[in-house]
Amino acid sequence: MNAIEVMVGQRRNPHLGGEMETQDSQLANLLITQGRLEEAKASLDRVEEECSRTARLLRDGRNLATLRVPEPLDGVDVPSLLASCAAACTDLGDVRVDCDADLPLAHGQADALKRLFVEILDNAFQFGAHNIQVSAKADRGQGTIRIEFRDDGPGVQLQPATLFESFVTSEPAEHSGLGLAIATQIAAAYDGAIGLDDSQDGAVFWARLPLASP
Repeated sequence: MNAIEVMVGQRRNPHLGGEMETQDSQLANLLITQGRLEEAKASLDRVEEECSRTARLLRDGRNLATLRVPEPLDGVDVPSLLASCAAACTDLGDVRVDCDADLPLAHGQADALKRLFVEILDNAFQFGAHNIQVSAKADRGQGTIRIEFRDDGPGVQLQPATLFESFVTSEPAEHSGLGLAIATQIAAAYDGAIGLDDSQDGAVFWARLPLASP
């Protein structure tokens, strides 16, 4: 099932708000004819919220369905890229970056990896984090770089097994649940991965990428 089919399924699922706009619109019309204007306004407010959510699902679903990850161009400077991501998130919260000295270059493409990192950072801020500590370490034996994102948020409420799937979110009224799915797709395109570690405080996400070819 592709992203668009999943998205349509969500709109048909009443537990996720699907097919509620028509019911609320009909209710609002009935309340207006009865002169119950305040109740009608509340019903129309719900219609507006659902329309906004539908538009967000359509936009984000289209972004996922049409995502094209560029071919890798070996030699991505992870510390510089993380510094750029931190600067892009200054209006959301504080991001501190601490990378190993002489960190090897990563396999991938800079713009795509930047989006991967920003999706993880943005997800943390959206769900309550104010500060994120980012670190990057190389495992030359495994030929990989591990980038860790440790935040001070409330932690993750969903099961890790489903967390990185499309449209999975603990707050469907506010979020489409696609940011981590996009990050997963980008990492996989470069033979990498993303995941979540157990943590007593906040959440600890990580991305693992291969080293660039020598």
